[in-house]
Amino acid sequence: MRFMINMVLVLMLCLTTFAGYSQTQEKRPYRQNNLSNQLRVAQNLERRGNFLRALDIYKKLYQQVPGNQLYYEGVKKSMLRLKQFDELLQIINGQIARSNDARYYADVGSVYYQMSESGKAFEVWRGTVSQFVNNKATYTHVANAMIANRLYDEAIKVYQQGRNHLDQPGSFVFELANIYVLRLNFKEATREYLSHLETNPNQFNYIESRIVGYTKERDSAFEIAGVLKNSIRKSKQKYLIRKLMADIYLRVKEFGLALEQFKIMEKLSPQNKKRVNAFLGKELYFFADKALRAEKYSYAEDAFQVILENYPKSNFLHKALFGLAVSKQKQGLSEEALLQFQEVINKSGISNMAQEAQFQIGEIYYEKLFDLEKAVNAYKALLKKYPKNKFLNQAYFRLGDCNLAAGKYSEAAQWYFRSKSLLAPRNELYDQATYKISYLLFLQADYDSALVSLNEILDKMGNATVNQDYANDALELSFLIQENKDKNEEALRLYSSAKKFNLRKNYIETTDTLKTILDKFPSAAVVELVLLDLGNIESMQGNYSQAISSFEKLLSDHPESVHNATAQKRIAEIYETNLADLQKAFQAYEKVLVNYPMSVYTEDVRQKLRELQGRQLNN
Repeated sequence: MRFMINMVLVLMLCLTTFAGYSQTQEKRPYRQNNLSNQLRVAQNLERRGNFLRALDIYKKLYQQVPGNQLYYEGVKKSMLRLKQFDELLQIINGQIARSNDARYYADVGSVYYQMSESGKAFEVWRGTVSQFVNNKATYTHVANAMIANRLYDEAIKVYQQGRNHLDQPGSFVFELANIYVLRLNFKEATREYLSHLETNPNQFNYIESRIVGYTKERDSAFEIAGVLKNSIRKSKQKYLIRKLMADIYLRVKEFGLALEQFKIMEKLSPQNKKRVNAFLGKELYFFADKALRAEKYSYAEDAFQVILENYPKSNFLHKALFGLAVSKQKQGLSEEALLQFQEVINKSGISNMAQEAQFQIGEIYYEKLFDLEKAVNAYKALLKKYPKNKFLNQAYFRLGDCNLAAGKYSEAAQWYFRSKSLLAPRNELYDQATYKISYLLFLQADYDSALVSLNEILDKMGNATVNQDYANDALELSFLIQENKDKNEEALRLYSSAKKFNLRKNYIETTDTLKTILDKFPSAAVVELVLLDLGNIESMQGNYSQAISSFEKLLSDHPESVHNATAQKRIAEIYETNLADLQKAFQAYEKVLVNYPMSVYTEDVRQKLRELQGRQLNN
């Protein structure tokens, strides 16, 4: 019986203990969450400048957990702001009594400095360094205290003292570099990073990102490039330093200086040292691609040529061939580009690059040389040689365009419909095919059929699958037909004829037809587009004063036209590009912003005005 009673008592004691333990466990997360919430409130108050209320919360938190560094820092910063120096010194001394940590001695010095007792402050800081001379963190604590009080030069001396005492020349690199950047001493900051790079080449990307921060301006970029150049001779990391230089030059658009570095880097490249053919020409191709995208074609060509001449086994050989062809094409050197693209085809087999080269041959014949027969042959060759190529639909479109320009409307329609039949309605090219068919019907003056075709696109307006560019074009063409078909169909037919002549590049017939519309139907709705087209054609033929007159007539006679922003911008472009009258160009661009503030050109025009201001200042 006594045994049973003892067992019951033991069991009750265990249950009571377990219950108490469970309650304690339940309270701990609650207490922790409560402290975290209070800390967030205090931090928000501190950010808003309400240091008194923040301090009240920080104090309560600190009293509960004096060892929490966040609570201590909150108390310290708030008291410094409120100039409660005496009480703060007591709190810091309490921390020193607990841990005798160098950071608290550094804080004492900071308090004295804020009390305008700089002599005492420096005495404390010197004493701290002497007391904890072999502790690396000491130098950081003291230097940080000095930086907080804007004593940058003194902080630099502390870090340098730490290097000497610890005999660690590579220590405090990033700390010192940060101070030099704050002092705008970018040369010394760069020297610190370079010293670190010598023994830590794997940190190149990080170091480069730091240097990027202060080499965005042209002057600072050249200053740092000079530091890099002077360091090359003694450096073990010549390749990486030249890479830094090359990247800096690219950032400030100095492609000639960058190319010099890339040519040297190609020979120093770690991959080249291993004689890995796959990487030969990699550095130069990287540069050439950058230059090509920036429209710096002569530099791109130079780099591509070096690859072709010096690295015949490079994996970048075919890319260099293609890049050289594109560069020639962009400069309007059509015959040279054709030869280069053909060489790409001959050497690249059935690759995607060969397919694109074949397509670009067609583009040169169609867009630049306007040799429709050779363009058609080039596009058909693409379809025959590469039946599953990625340019399939664009080739169909171009074959339609070539036949359309030649006046072969039934053949053009066949190509457009063939393309459309292969496309799903949700494909973004489907609306392009539909619009081309609609435009063909418009040129043939079959306006009712054109409207039916256009409605196939317009019915999808607001749908995520619609191609927005062609939806806008469809809307404009539909308005043009509807506004003129019943009231001014003869004017509309003449306008369709003018567009046919324009497609054939028969600009004399185009101009005459447009002028006929102006003479016979001056009040027709189509006149707005007639004046816009007339201005563009006159400009293209070099008749700049006549072009400006056409655009100005549109602005004056049709002040509510939706095309006026375009006309005003074209006037500005003629003054800038063709007549080199920057003052009139500036005034014309300003009118776009003033008179048409909601136009789609607003941002481009603002940028253009800034550019013109710079050019005028330089002149």
